[in-house]
Amino acid sequence: MKFLLIERGLWKLVSGKETTPAAKEELGNYEDRCDRALSTIYLNISEEYKRLIKTETCPIKAWENLKSYFEPDDRVRHQMIFNEFLECKPNKSEGFAMFFSKIKDLVDQLKDIQHPMDDDRVIFHVLRWLPDSFSSLVQNITSWSKTDFTLIKVESAVLAEDARQKLKQQDKGSLSVAYSTEAKGRQSRSVVCYHCGKEGHIARNCRLKSSVSQPRAHLSGVETRRPPWRKNSPWRRSNSNHR
Repeated sequence: MKFLLIERGLWKLVSGKETTPAAKEELGNYEDRCDRALSTIYLNISEEYKRLIKTETCPIKAWENLKSYFEPDDRVRHQMIFNEFLECKPNKSEGFAMFFSKIKDLVDQLKDIQHPMDDDRVIFHVLRWLPDSFSSLVQNITSWSKTDFTLIKVESAVLAEDARQKLKQQDKGSLSVAYSTEAKGRQSRSVVCYHCGKEGHIARNCRLKSSVSQPRAHLSGVETRRPPWRKNSPWRRSNSNHR
């Protein structure tokens, strides 16, 4: 809602930063903008919350009613945000960038209700939740000078280390695949065919065996009969004379 009002140039009016103009010629435009701000708020909230502002004629008052409803007492809100801050930790599926984004958002919320947190406390919370693989970085960060010990620099260092570790894991995966392929190649070369005596295959898969057996298979299907003798063939006549 706040950003919708900002986009329409009405937020300063609703937040009370824009006061009622003294000049009469500007008063009409101011009142028109108040009406637009009130209607923008009313038309962009759920039906169940419209009852909170339906009798209001001033957008500033309408906004305060909604704010007091959604934001409890300052001390209670402080406790809620602070508890959320304490429970905020890195999520493997989201990554460290999202973790730092949530942390900074909660710090900003605490600052908005006049309960700011110094960098040291925020950084110690961040370092507490880093995984064991970041232990060397944690030791390094805790030895930084006071000027370097800021949330911005810690975030930069953590994101850089996270990228380095991910790249290292990718390299290990590629190397493992290469070793596996090479091992399979060595294993294949160590096999000796009992048919042809060559390496790299077994007799059952031997190409030479297949090429040799094919003609035999072809010949085995041919009927080997003696051709019929011709009646007047020289060989037959010769045998007849002997008889």
